[in-house]
Amino acid sequence: MAGRKKNDPFGSGVPGFEEYSKLFNYIPHRKQLEFHQLPQRIRIFSGANRSGKTTCAIYDLVYAALGIHPWQDWPPPPLRLRVVGPDFNVVINEIHLPRFREILPEGSYVWHAEKRTLELFNGSTINFRSYDQDVSKFAGASLHGVWFDEEPPQRIYHENLMRILDTGGKMLITFTPLGGINWLYDLVYSDKKDPLTGEPLVGAVFVSIYDNPYIRPSDIEAVKALCRDEDEMAARFEGKFFTRSGLVYKEFDQRIHVVEPFPIPDDWMICISIDHHTRNPQAVVFVAIDPEDNAWIYDEFYEHALVPEVCQAIKEKTMGRKIQIALIDVNAATPDAVTGRSAKNEYWQNGIYVQPAKKGKHSVLEGIGVVREYLADGRLKIFRSCPNVIRQMETYRWAEWSYRLRDKRDPKEMPLKKESHLLDAMRYLLHMRPKYRPPSMTSVRPPRPEPIFKKTKY
Repeated sequence: MAGRKKNDPFGSGVPGFEEYSKLFNYIPHRKQLEFHQLPQRIRIFSGANRSGKTTCAIYDLVYAALGIHPWQDWPPPPLRLRVVGPDFNVVINEIHLPRFREILPEGSYVWHAEKRTLELFNGSTINFRSYDQDVSKFAGASLHGVWFDEEPPQRIYHENLMRILDTGGKMLITFTPLGGINWLYDLVYSDKKDPLTGEPLVGAVFVSIYDNPYIRPSDIEAVKALCRDEDEMAARFEGKFFTRSGLVYKEFDQRIHVVEPFPIPDDWMICISIDHHTRNPQAVVFVAIDPEDNAWIYDEFYEHALVPEVCQAIKEKTMGRKIQIALIDVNAATPDAVTGRSAKNEYWQNGIYVQPAKKGKHSVLEGIGVVREYLADGRLKIFRSCPNVIRQMETYRWAEWSYRLRDKRDPKEMPLKKESHLLDAMRYLLHMRPKYRPPSMTSVRPPRPEPIFKKTKY
């Protein structure tokens, strides 16, 4: 070919038009076509298993790389594209790279193994990465398009988003929503505007297994066999987010457990529980125990604040009444290596006499079990004026293994430690199953103040 360098690996052997038959024989089904035609810069295909999401995205990128996309206005080649998938073996050996090489005819590309990059004859490149790489591996490049296959970690998503800003590039995300309500849910239903056009930034299609006309009944039965519970089956079959999928507190129902605020009766027992932090928000729940031992979360504090500020808020929200139980996480009782004072000491110095919550090898799971009992029995109520508690109840999920290990191991038995601080504080209190005592039976101040330094006793 005229003008090509001598070391050009393609030479004059680029396949003719007729050798691209696999590419031009692709006939998208209705939902795939809807995805191809979405006008937004970030296009999302939330699909059931075997709904055609991976095939759809592969053809979308190949069309773009060749400069022949029928439905999208990509820049002319050469383009710099990236594919990111669950792990290296899936991306390079099992699914993604083999599917690209299956569609593109021999001689139309060169595979650079050391760079994990497919170079097409027209100069377009498709780089392959995986979620098990460090986020720093995604930095630096300027790209025209990125495709995530399955739910990406949020940090990797943000880093790749930075790669397409200077080119006005596009992003594709195809996945089966097995993670329940998470950050990706917020993205799908985002109302953000594209800064270049003023139009919505994100567009999404939801595709069930039945939307794929090429699927066989035997394949549907195979998908059913993969499912561990009804929530997973719903996600795998419908391709939609299900709020109860993977949730720790599936018993929580706003219709049952969320109530309109009312004045707390004078004879109810007032309790507080604190999840103390240095970098994360301070989390305090305010709970009233009625004479029938029901727990009513009537207020919350969830802000970055110093201990004196937290104590002032506690005094205001307890309305000058006796605090009959005051708990704090065990770590708050550990003295600081420099000052010798603990967070617990600081609370005492400010008039809030907290005691360490129950701690043990299985205390987290035991506490979760007790909270679920309260929910199942209808003995836990939350005032609607506690939006952060309600939000965390609806998004608190079990931790998952990485994509590489998810199908090889039993589900994890620990919750995800993120955005759960108010629920941790709630768990500390309910784990002790507080019993109602009239305020008159409880002393506000302990018999003697705790010493600041245990050795000197003062």
